[in-house]
Amino acid sequence: MGDVVDKVTWWGDGSTSGPAVIQPMDTPILAWRGNQNSRNITVANATGPPGQLAGTVLRKTVLADSSPYAPALAGGLLADIHGQLAWVDISAGQRLHVATLEIESRTFTFTGRLAGRTIVSDGVLSGRSAPTLAGSSRAFPQVGVVDQQGNQVVANESGPLVFSALATLAWVGATRGPVRRFSLSDVPGGRFLWAWTASDGFLRFAFTTSPTPSGETPAVVRSAQQSIAQPSVTSYRGGVHVGWTGVDGTGLLNVAALDLGRLGNGADPIASVNILNERGIGAPTLVGMAPTANVRTHRLAIFWAGTDGQGTLNGGIVYRE
Repeated sequence: MGDVVDKVTWWGDGSTSGPAVIQPMDTPILAWRGNQNSRNITVANATGPPGQLAGTVLRKTVLADSSPYAPALAGGLLADIHGQLAWVDISAGQRLHVATLEIESRTFTFTGRLAGRTIVSDGVLSGRSAPTLAGSSRAFPQVGVVDQQGNQVVANESGPLVFSALATLAWVGATRGPVRRFSLSDVPGGRFLWAWTASDGFLRFAFTTSPTPSGETPAVVRSAQQSIAQPSVTSYRGGVHVGWTGVDGTGLLNVAALDLGRLGNGADPIASVNILNERGIGAPTLVGMAPTANVRTHRLAIFWAGTDGQGTLNGGIVYRE
């Protein structure tokens, strides 16, 4: 089994599922459902020794908004949209919300205020899963969720908090949680990677040429790996890694590099798995960290809610090179 290093356990902060995480300028921002297992959405800055997780504390803002599912975070396109937050509310309609986090421009920390918010497809969409946000520094985010019919639907953001009509990804099928989209620059078979856990528990992967492939029917590859919830996907040292919570009965966390060439040929892209000596509930979150002035190495971090009965939040480094 593999061990994480630079580990932090944020005692007193717990959730019923793993946290969402973004890392603007080496400054972690976390969002999760609940604090002490309430349904409120909490957003926090991890503050402490520069360039490390161990020794950090969470400076929290508990929002008035609540959700039955974990929220999602993504980086943004413009200077005033460094971060966006998505969640499904607790109303009878379970509406999908997206909000802009107000980020302090010098420290890249969340100020505790939402700079704006919207409801995606109000009166049309009822979210029945945690949402996802697929964003980058070059494009506005795309929001996705499982709708009331069990379909994976996505909407693209064309401007700040302005979303397109919903598109249905009919080729995904029934899932355990939402589908993750990851942008790729040059891989066999397409520019976008999709990853999800099907209703049978096996991980699935697909390439598409469009970020909104409602008209495509891509080849879907089933992995031999299984998960209790949706996977997490991130880049690390020019490659793509996936993380998930195993079905071993104890919640062991798993991390693997994806062989995109094998995936392009229709084969299982996971050839080797690093089973961590850590256990979680729900879905973990992987974050690739580039070298900074404080840390000169590439790092792959993982964040999760533990199996201690309180869902205590944890973070640590899987690899550093």
